[in-house]
Amino acid sequence: MPKAGNIKASSGHPEEDANGATWWQNKSVLITGGLGFIGSNLAIRLVELGAQVTLVDSLIPEYGGNLFNIYGIDKAVQVNLSDIRDRFVMEVLLQKNR
Repeated sequence: MPKAGNIKASSGHPEEDANGATWWQNKSVLITGGLGFIGSNLAIRLVELGAQVTLVDSLIPEYGGNLFNIYGIDKAVQVNLSDIRDRFVMEVLLQKNR
């Protein structure tokens, strides 16, 4: 019988296996609007699951992006201040995140 300290409980999320390891571990993820409310919350969860996260945001004031939204994970993510309408920047980012 295993010792109680050796058993890792899974949270039951579909992205986790029985030992709590995640499918997202070391996956590259590119999030557009990453400094906004939805993008930053997605980034926080994906960092917790072990993903390598890149955030793209133009920080246009009317769109709500704010660096404060990623406080606590700012060292764990890569932030690119660009507009997704810039085709050339997006091509480079997509190549990097393959």
